[in-house]
Amino acid sequence: FRWVKMVHNGSLPARYPGFSPRQKSVFRQMLGQVDALVTTSEELADWFRTQHGFQKEIRMIGPLLPVEGRAEEAGPLPAVVTRFVRQYEKKVVSVGVFDQAYGFDQIVRVVEDLRAGHGLDIGLLLIDCTFTNDPAYEKQITTGRDWVVPVAQLSNPAVGAVMEQCDAFVRATHYESYGLSRVEALFSGLPVVATDVGETRGMLLYQYGDLEGLRSQLERALFSPPEAQIAEGADYYRRQAAANFAKLMAVLED
Repeated sequence: FRWVKMVHNGSLPARYPGFSPRQKSVFRQMLGQVDALVTTSEELADWFRTQHGFQKEIRMIGPLLPVEGRAEEAGPLPAVVTRFVRQYEKKVVSVGVFDQAYGFDQIVRVVEDLRAGHGLDIGLLLIDCTFTNDPAYEKQITTGRDWVVPVAQLSNPAVGAVMEQCDAFVRATHYESYGLSRVEALFSGLPVVATDVGETRGMLLYQYGDLEGLRSQLERALFSPPEAQIAEGADYYRRQAAANFAKLMAVLED
């Protein structure tokens, strides 16, 4: 068979130096066996060529694919998610992992400030992708804050169903190759507050670590969302998803 490896992780070049010797060995073995790579950016493709000597075929295809109808496949949501949706006056959702680079702590601090400033019971749902975890960091963020609700291992359709029932989405990452979750939040009609990396069209932007910028944009998202901007961005990405799907099928049928 022909192995086409799709690489979506834009933070890989930054994380690779911290890999253990065993992880680096597995990575090199994998890379030596694939027949072609599909990456999301020219920068990532250059990294494979210059840093790892990959001389085989590399194609650039965006990771976004059509998602219409997926939320209907979610099935019953976990009880903790159902309680979250019912309990809070305003609901903020984010996707990432409990690692400093994903900015969960920054979102918590800003939501805590907005709760006090507006006198509203605002809940924060942190959808944990679980591919890495710092238990001390997670404990620091969640202890004493029952309005911060972590949930792990949700299916993609379930994530879409949850987004449709929230009021704002935040993606607070330091690195982002593309940003699938932020785009899929736009598909759900949510205002998206995001760092100025990866895809940004239709989103409310700030710089990683700028808590005042995050606060200002999240406040706007919760209380005066830019509906025309959201709709325009979602339409743009739907067209992009359709084009990516056609390119991907061409690779698979090659």
